[in-house]
Amino acid sequence: MRKMIFFTFILSLAFVMEARAQFNFSFNGVGIYAGYVKPEDPIESTVAFGVRADLGTLMKDNITMGALIDYWGKQYGTTGNEVTFSSVTVAPYVHYNFVTDARIMPYAGGGLGLTFNSTEVTISYFGYTDNASSSDTDFVLFGVGGAKMRLTDKMIGFAEARYQIGDIDVLSAVFGVIYRLGR
Repeated sequence: MRKMIFFTFILSLAFVMEARAQFNFSFNGVGIYAGYVKPEDPIESTVAFGVRADLGTLMKDNITMGALIDYWGKQYGTTGNEVTFSSVTVAPYVHYNFVTDARIMPYAGGGLGLTFNSTEVTISYFGYTDNASSSDTDFVLFGVGGAKMRLTDKMIGFAEARYQIGDIDVLSAVFGVIYRLGR
């Protein structure tokens, strides 16, 4: 799995290096989103929150770049025995926007980033409590499909489904808004 992620990263880097003279890198917008997250077992589904930035176009106007920061966490267990898991993902992404005549513009894309995972376990038995925690950082690769729609001159709404492959595979469905800057 890690070899596939590394190979994809090398290909993405080569793609960006080839296109370095053909991009418009600018801070075009910032947005927020929330949604449903389904990590792989044994972690149960939960809610995610995040922020994202629109960072311009790559090679053509219908290929857009951006970055996201995503957070989700889950606490579960029985009385005295609890497991708390949290994850923060920081990743750049690229979307290919399918040109349509309608107000809704579908897109597909993906990205490669870092996920910071944290786990805490608390076990209580016979009046004694024991705690353990761990954290790790992992490369993640994700694919995304969604649609966006202009709400006002400055606001764009979006909804998307994302599948993230890494140490913990995650399926998420999110919706949010982006506030366009400068136009």
